Amino acid sequence: DTRRFHPSQNFGNSGVPKTLQEVVDAMSRALRPDSGTQGVHVLCVVIALLVIQPELGGAQTGSRSFTEEALFRPLPDGSVLAHIHFQQETDDAPYQATFPKSMLQLVQNTRQLREMQLSFSRGRWYTAKWGQPSFATHSAGARLAASFNSLPEGTDLVEDSWRNLTHSLSAAFCSSLNFLADSPSVGRPAFSPFSLRLERSQEHRMGALPREGVCTENLTPWLKLLPCRDRAGLGALLQRRPTLFMAPYQSLGVHIRL
Repeated sequence: DTRRFHPSQNFGNSGVPKTLQEVVDAMSRALRPDSGTQGVHVLCVVIALLVIQPELGGAQTGSRSFTEEALFRPLPDGSVLAHIHFQQETDDAPYQATFPKSMLQLVQNTRQLREMQLSFSRGRWYTAKWGQPSFATHSAGARLAASFNSLPEGTDLVEDSWRNLTHSLSAAFCSSLNFLADSPSVGRPAFSPFSLRLERSQEHRMGALPREGVCTENLTPWLKLLPCRDRAGLGALLQRRPTLFMAPYQSLGVHIRL
């Protein structure tokens, strides 16, 4: 039984909700009017997708846009899934009004990078309790996957690009991703980790740090990727930090595509 929930309904005198917990409480009242909101757990998945399109040259530029959307879904055990997605597209012009400068510099300084996905997760997704997820879930810790253009010179340039990428992300997100630079556990799959296709013109790298979970040090720089951080838009739902950090499953992600 699918029920539609609109945020302008069932808020009483409190007006439009300002935090993620208020949205979940209002949704719980709308779906289960007699059960109250006690014991409602929030499962949070927050993803930022950054798309950079090469400038076409001259006065002509690529598209620049920012969109955001949120999915709130009740789960079989009474928990609520909050899936918030931000997407920003831009060209590679030097001046950017809203696009995060740190990520643009990262792309410009990482040679041959075609696509990158970074996630910080805590907890695990219990399929028996919550059903099949409608998104890609990751195990606890940090996970980094990247695709690079292959060059005739060999894999040395790809290894340098991977090393530069891990060090740059480590500094940007206050994490220990630099340990993946020369780790023997870094995978080199033949298939793309993003499309599961055999891309002969690209090389891929994947690595994980199981103990690098979501924390305030990761969230603060992550919010800087948004034009208004947590002051406006859907980012404002994350102002109440305990709702996010007390969730039995939580995940922050960054996906860059060129």
